[in-house]
Amino acid sequence: MKFSRRSTTSYKYLARKLNLPPKRTVSRWVQKVSFKEGFDEDLFCLLKERVAKMPDEHDKVVNLLCDEMSLKEALQYDKGNDKVVGVCKTGSKVEFTSSALVFMVSGMKRKWRQAILYHFAKNAVSSTKLQPMITSCITKLQECGLHVVNVTTDQGSNFSSLMSTLGVTPTHPYFCLGDQKIHYTPGKKKEVKKVILITLIFHRSSPPCEVKQECSL
Repeated sequence: MKFSRRSTTSYKYLARKLNLPPKRTVSRWVQKVSFKEGFDEDLFCLLKERVAKMPDEHDKVVNLLCDEMSLKEALQYDKGNDKVVGVCKTGSKVEFTSSALVFMVSGMKRKWRQAILYHFAKNAVSSTKLQPMITSCITKLQECGLHVVNVTTDQGSNFSSLMSTLGVTPTHPYFCLGDQKIHYTPGKKKEVKKVILITLIFHRSSPPCEVKQECSL
């Protein structure tokens, strides 16, 4: 599965030598893996099992990345799940999706990353809604045995407002959740945007808890 994602040429070569299934067949298998919008408890159960097998405690020290990007309003048929995507619910209204918010965890020492939450909305998510989402992400990651020591976001106005609410300043670059001190690092828009683009593809084409070997931020 890793070879099929990394290099089509390499996979075709190995398929001839090892009698592997066609790449399209592998893609169909992967599409059957569900990654729901919001918190997916099955994903966290798998993540907890993976964390328990990490031999080095330093591998459990992680960074939480979160970013939001604008989407073009459009409808698309998802053949794998037999449904139309491109709309979201705002209260009792059904509206076109024009914003995507993604949370991803990445290792500080070991190079791995995993999307843990994505959310579609009509407009940018406000700072008042972001705060409980971030705290819930950190809490769930801690329950899995991970140690969140840093949060990285782009410098969007909603994230800046959130960090001001949490008391983050240039001379006080952290906030506290319970008795834990969590640092905040504003990331470059281009770098964090690359993560979210990978994630939007990832949630439809990759199984949960697959260790990634690409460089994390």
